[in-house]
Amino acid sequence: MNRWVAVWIVAWGLPAGVGCFTDEGGAGTRDVPRAEDVTDVPVQWDTPPQQDLPDAFDVPPAEDLQDVPVQWDTPPMQDLPDTFDVPPAEDLPDVLDVPPDAGPLPERLILDPASLTFFDLPINSIRGAVSGYDAAARTCVTIVWDYSNTAHDLVPWCDEFGAGFPYVLVVRDTDGPCGQWDYSANVTATAAEGCVQFQGLGIGALDLVDVAVTVDNPAGGQTIIEARNRATFAPKPVSLGLRYVSDVPGDVYIQTGDDYGLPAWVQVLGPDGNARLLFDRCDVPSCEAPGAGVCGIAFHTVRNVTGGTYRGQAWVTWDGKFRVMDEVGQCRKAEVAAAGAYTLRACFGWATVDSPGGAGPDVKDPQCLDVPFTLPGDTQVVVVADFGG
Repeated sequence: MNRWVAVWIVAWGLPAGVGCFTDEGGAGTRDVPRAEDVTDVPVQWDTPPQQDLPDAFDVPPAEDLQDVPVQWDTPPMQDLPDTFDVPPAEDLPDVLDVPPDAGPLPERLILDPASLTFFDLPINSIRGAVSGYDAAARTCVTIVWDYSNTAHDLVPWCDEFGAGFPYVLVVRDTDGPCGQWDYSANVTATAAEGCVQFQGLGIGALDLVDVAVTVDNPAGGQTIIEARNRATFAPKPVSLGLRYVSDVPGDVYIQTGDDYGLPAWVQVLGPDGNARLLFDRCDVPSCEAPGAGVCGIAFHTVRNVTGGTYRGQAWVTWDGKFRVMDEVGQCRKAEVAAAGAYTLRACFGWATVDSPGGAGPDVKDPQCLDVPFTLPGDTQVVVVADFGG
């Protein structure tokens, strides 16, 4: 099965409590122009008043539509793997309703980290799922993050979740296996906090979940569902983030790709104040793959984290290892970061310019903010850029 991926922790460690949903969307919106004028304009979710719609919104003949790109803030549909085909209705699981005789849900469901599986739903949208088992409650839970229909970028995500991101399926009175899925929830999620990353969505090749999701208990009250696998890694991965808020709407950009295709907006500074290399870089082979060769200059990329709105965020998942040059082997090795004090630096700007040599866009005059953290210990670290939000 094809894999997709996503991730994020506040510098004081992830609490077991529950935060509230916000209306954070993470992507900009625009009016939809005539089909023949569409280039890279994102879809607007809010429909303008009927009287303001131009006459050009008449549906064009079918033969004129073959070249119209639809912008969902996701990869083009032709790039989606074949596994995203809509399955036949008879293949849908028929066990997703909460059995009426199963009794109330317990106040807390804790999914066994060893039981957690990550997968993408085989339907015509991008949805990442985490499924796991609470043996004491004989209950399976599947938590689904619907990227396509909630206007979320295909990146790691921490906190500031919302309706449908995620939604939850609960299967009671079962010995497993788990992994059930559906197009919608069978319990109502009311809040969520923590981080999630699916392998393939964002830099870093790992599946990470470290969340607590609150759902309404069908018998009354609420149940907190914990799904966490961060502690199964050594060292524990660290979610590094930027959260931007303002009382003035606007566009805020981060540099997601530099000469080596690495995110330049985020840095970890050592006690000496120097930035460390967080990810493998293709100019020098990795010691784990010495025959991999080297690369040329990558095309620069930026991301608009606010999309013309009042707030936005960005996250990467770092595996807790610095890339250090091995002079003997002429390769870079991944070494666990030494215990101590570090600084997260996150950079952003309000405009972009063309990079020298035409290598792609760069953030213009980036501004950087710092926040301290400690290793080992802190696993979700965020710089908050508050401009009156």
